[in-house]
Amino acid sequence: HGSACENYADIEIPIYAVGGWVDGYPNPIFRLLERLPGKRKGLIGPWGHKYPHFAMPGPRIGFLQECLRWWDQYLKGIDTGIEDEPMLRAWIQQPARPAPIYDERPGRWVAEPCWPGPGLKERVLHLAPYRLSETKGKDEVKTICSPQTAGLSSGAWCGYGTMPTQPVDQRTEEGNALIFETEPLTEAVEILGFPEFEVTLASDKPTALLSATLSQVFPDGAASRVSYGILNLS
Repeated sequence: HGSACENYADIEIPIYAVGGWVDGYPNPIFRLLERLPGKRKGLIGPWGHKYPHFAMPGPRIGFLQECLRWWDQYLKGIDTGIEDEPMLRAWIQQPARPAPIYDERPGRWVAEPCWPGPGLKERVLHLAPYRLSETKGKDEVKTICSPQTAGLSSGAWCGYGTMPTQPVDQRTEEGNALIFETEPLTEAVEILGFPEFEVTLASDKPTALLSATLSQVFPDGAASRVSYGILNLS
């Protein structure tokens, strides 16, 4: 037993990695596609931690049929055409106001022939005094001491999607964190993959935790969480 990241070369069998944006494990799918040496394929939908043919939020897919195509190809040697299809298929979700549960997440399917995809571009935003900027400014020290109540609006990790456990309006966290905002967006921004957050910090406590959240802010101030990360600094 062990994590795949300990040595990707140890994995020699074909891998079909499947997950959902509400699930707890979408990020490893991208790492597997990038680093596995053999046959691999990825599928990420809007789902929680359930099989995609009955998962929530929808839309659902014919997952059993997809599994059969994969197994026929690699266990029976039947050419199902799955090897000729893109390495990654993912559901790009349209903006949605914060809610603890969704029946469906509107969006569209996209495909990439490999990962990272040839048409993807990395966008870098720098921390500035209470804002995010395309250009890097002077280094500045900010101080935060969040209360123990921070994160109560974050919902449950690795949700099943069938219960009201998804993150709610992130405005309730404004007093618990340092906030950095972009200017209002003038055009749509699509994210495929997972954001990365880099920061230099120091703590005057022996036990500390760093949490970073990326949210979409609506014109009326409602904030819907897009992604997040947590790091134990102890």
